Amino acid sequence: MPVTRCSVCHRGNAGYLDSEKTIDDLTLAEVQTEKAKYEAKLQRLRDYIAGVRGGTVTPLAFPACVPCPGCGHGRREFQQHCKDLEQLTQEEAEASLMATSRDYRKLVDKETALTTATTTATATP
Repeated sequence: MPVTRCSVCHRGNAGYLDSEKTIDDLTLAEVQTEKAKYEAKLQRLRDYIAGVRGGTVTPLAFPACVPCPGCGHGRREFQQHCKDLEQLTQEEAEASLMATSRDYRKLVDKETALTTATTTATATP
């Protein structure tokens, strides 16, 4: 399926594989790759939140990047790609953790569906 792209920055708007594919377009191998990336991102967020709560990490105060006027996204990782992890407040990091967890659960569900479909297809004579 073709990816919808921003007319200004040409960034893909699909969500997975660097915004090149939607979850429905992913193969089992791609789902597993995305899951590994999301697991690492979740761990980084948890560690960062623990550091902010524990007082060992202080969010950096430099401004968010300027978003694209077309799609509203920047080129960073969080908060519509306008902030790096180190710029997030505790509340923003917790919101990102919830959103990332939601997307991760979608990947788990997709992996289960693909695995079940593969198992069913190979078991059918």
